[in-house]
Amino acid sequence: MTATEAHSRQERFAQARALARTDPAEALALADALHVEAGRSGDRVWRARAQIVMGICHWQRSDFVTALRTLLEALGLLEDHEHDDRALALQHLATVHTYLGEHDRATELLVEALRLRERTGDARGRADVLNNLGIVFWRHGDLEEALEAYERARALRAELGDAHGVAAVANNRAKALIDLGRHEEALVELEASCRAWERLEEWFGLAMALTNAGSALEGLGRDAHAEAYYRAALAMKESIDAGIGICETEQLLGRLLARRGRLEEAEDLLERAVDRAERLGGRRELADALRDLSWVHERAGDAVRALEAFQRFHAVERARFDETSDLRLRGLQVAYQLEQARRESSTDALTGLPNRRYLDQRLRDEVQRAQAEAAPLAVALLDLDDFKRINDELSHAVGDSVLSRLGSLLRHRTRAEDLAARYGGEEFVVILTGAERDGALVAGQDLCDAVREHPWAEVHADLAVTVSVGVAAREGGETAEQLLAEADRRLYEAKHAGKDRVRG
Repeated sequence: MTATEAHSRQERFAQARALARTDPAEALALADALHVEAGRSGDRVWRARAQIVMGICHWQRSDFVTALRTLLEALGLLEDHEHDDRALALQHLATVHTYLGEHDRATELLVEALRLRERTGDARGRADVLNNLGIVFWRHGDLEEALEAYERARALRAELGDAHGVAAVANNRAKALIDLGRHEEALVELEASCRAWERLEEWFGLAMALTNAGSALEGLGRDAHAEAYYRAALAMKESIDAGIGICETEQLLGRLLARRGRLEEAEDLLERAVDRAERLGGRRELADALRDLSWVHERAGDAVRALEAFQRFHAVERARFDETSDLRLRGLQVAYQLEQARRESSTDALTGLPNRRYLDQRLRDEVQRAQAEAAPLAVALLDLDDFKRINDELSHAVGDSVLSRLGSLLRHRTRAEDLAARYGGEEFVVILTGAERDGALVAGQDLCDAVREHPWAEVHADLAVTVSVGVAAREGGETAEQLLAEADRRLYEAKHAGKDRVRG
């Protein structure tokens, strides 16, 4: 790909990402074209990037199952590629799980994304992840944790001079403070947010902040001021055609007016919210408006209309529950199917150990982590001694049994934090996390002894099996390839020293 082609692809990718929230259909068309183009050239990273945008578009359109599949496939393509792209995919996958009510899974994904962002030193990316974490904590009711995550996100965005991001975080913090009953603090946040949105001429952001300010004022018992803020927010949302966002403010204002005894005005607003939510397909907004409308009819003494609104509310809530349950089930099925496919692509069928493809990526990750943390790391390269003789004299079936048993032995004789993998043929690699050279030599000798002492006669009466082991420990800035090359040199020494031994 030429520099001009790369620049063009990057520009189209940025355009698609920018459009994903405002015009998902157009963004999806752009991302699909990028995906086809990357597929023709065999570029896995660009296919994954296109799929990330496609995933964003799907969840924006509430097609969460397709979003889940698309984003999981993107992660599969990025298994051995750039960290920033993986972090972006993880963030949006977390958003899907948040919408499905799976907050614990969303949190796990965001923590992994944050780790990747920290590894690459991407401050803007870290701020985005922290803000997303705050949203997940808030939705889950972990309000203090939400405030902490938001504060860290705000500090990073302030350092970056990101006025838009700082205003958005202030608005999010205010919602958590309102839920905690800390309304005065929320108003301070919202005043700063409103000023920033006005300077930026971001009218939707300003309308959201005004709506939240109304909620804070209502919590303080300042109903007249709350009404003024709700009305200002409603007028602004209507002027910019904020769609489903209008329903929220209509419902909040309608409930406030009903509480103040202005039932006819409240009924009118809530009926408008119901009509708009039905037309635009906003089930949550529809349920909220119907619930409050039922309450208002009851206060007005109209039991028939109150029951009718409540029955509609109950039907919508039931449908929402059924839909969410179905989405979760289908999402689990998709995740299971893709995980099975991923495992099959990264697992050696004969031994059940990770294969060379997975080993290469894991070793690169461990080397990067050891470099960042100044932590020790070692590898052991094992080779079955005289394996050709076993195949030739005792049969290939016996040889396969030896490989299978060795895979099981390595799996059970290594620590949980280590990784044993099939390197190829009769060679195996063990990544020894946190091991210095001396400790790695001890571990290598333990494996060597375990192989020799294994009851191989259970496989064939004439069978005896040993391995030679080469050990290499990270001492400076060695790459994964250099560590393996050093282990291979040490293995060669072990073979020529008589086999069934360890060198390092």
